[in-house]
Amino acid sequence: IKYIKMYKLLAFILIAVCSASCVSTQKAEERAHARRVLQLRVVNAVSKRPIKVDVDYMMPRRVPAQHLTTNYSLTIFNDSVDSYLPYFGVAYQSNFGDGMRSPLIFTSKISNLTIAEGKKNTFRITFSAKKGNEVFDYDLLIYDNGKARIQVQGSARESIDFSGNLVLPEFMKCGNDSRCTQL
Repeated sequence: IKYIKMYKLLAFILIAVCSASCVSTQKAEERAHARRVLQLRVVNAVSKRPIKVDVDYMMPRRVPAQHLTTNYSLTIFNDSVDSYLPYFGVAYQSNFGDGMRSPLIFTSKISNLTIAEGKKNTFRITFSAKKGNEVFDYDLLIYDNGKARIQVQGSARESIDFSGNLVLPEFMKCGNDSRCTQL
């Protein structure tokens, strides 16, 4: 009788272990499928306009990096950019007309736009934009999981880096903005 109870217990444990491994394999397959779907959605989003990145972290050169609580973003249209980013750093020249406003908050035409697919399913987007007398060079790196890094180098100030997330087209709100037409 002891052996029968022990065999039943052993059989129960064996069935439980097999069931758990099947469930974990199934969850791994579901995660892999979800990742592939996200990769395709990111590729689709980068191939269309506008391309929008919501920024949630900034990394200035001389002050500690910090999380952002305001809704900052960078939106690239076919021929223009809406840059709504904060700036902390050293300016080599000052524009007194802006007051206390960030020099990275502006709308401008863009030049030298390039979009290239990089290593490991990344996309690199580079362009230049002008605000007043200053030229800003933007370098975006968008990963296949939707994460993004932005580096901005001004002609009259230190560079600054940001990180955030790509906004997928189905979640983008354009309102009546005529620049939002998809390609």
